[in-house]
Amino acid sequence: MERAASAAKTSLEEEHQTEVTTTPATQLIPTMAMTKPTSAKHKKPPATFEVVFSGQNITPEKLPLRVIADSLGAVQRLASGLDLEAASTVPETDAIGLLDIKRGSAVFSCVARNPVVAKEHLRWTGEVLTAVEPPAESDPRPIDFILWPVRTLSQFAKALDCSIMVREPGTRNVLAIVEATSWDRLSRTMLTTGPTTQVGKVVRVGGATHVKCSMRIPGRDRLLYCDVPSDDVARRLGQHLYEEVTVSGTATWLQRGWKLLRLEIHTMQVRSSGGYLDVLDQLYKIGGNAWDEIGDHEDYIRGLRK
Repeated sequence: MERAASAAKTSLEEEHQTEVTTTPATQLIPTMAMTKPTSAKHKKPPATFEVVFSGQNITPEKLPLRVIADSLGAVQRLASGLDLEAASTVPETDAIGLLDIKRGSAVFSCVARNPVVAKEHLRWTGEVLTAVEPPAESDPRPIDFILWPVRTLSQFAKALDCSIMVREPGTRNVLAIVEATSWDRLSRTMLTTGPTTQVGKVVRVGGATHVKCSMRIPGRDRLLYCDVPSDDVARRLGQHLYEEVTVSGTATWLQRGWKLLRLEIHTMQVRSSGGYLDVLDQLYKIGGNAWDEIGDHEDYIRGLRK
């Protein structure tokens, strides 16, 4: 059990820092009463939901504090309905507080500042996780905010050999449950990964354990956060801050709406400052004389359309 918990801690420390630092433990407000309240003013509020780690030999004292903090932080993200791009931290109005800890497995009672909205988001998460098919394009409810918290919880569930359940307090009414295989199922049905080339402005490069790059991509309201495995590529990107560059690598898209979520940059080039004729000349050089070798262009295009 201790070895599994240690593995969970190590694996997630190597994950993207964006997921493990945006919901710090300081946002989980301990209010567990040590003595019986003496007045209505200090009466403990009712719990909004419970987070249950269910598995063999799972007890609160065996869970590392980092695991508890990051797991409750991920649940807080789900309850708020905010994805990482929308806000780096959960606002106080959408925060959850740790109300009590119970034994059995490991049951953490939580109170939400906005309980109705929190339960709606958690129920929607549960629906997405149990659905056979991904939500229809016409469904207006967002799913972006579900992805990365579920990945975090699923990794913990796998490392600890348990499930992480969110339920209504004192009942068997499950709002959402994350298991070791939840992220694999979710990513397989909702995400697409493939090569891409993007043009954008370099805003920031750096990172303590993994080098990241923030880019402003045309058509996106928010910055795109990219991974940069190569130190050489990271150094070159850092030399062109606030300049437009062309980057190529492996991208992850949300299939619904084909929103670009992540990009791992493998190569980069500085954009040419020449005019459109220079750009056309570069495109011609890339394609060679293949177009010239086609006899009937219109017939060739009709064949492609078939």
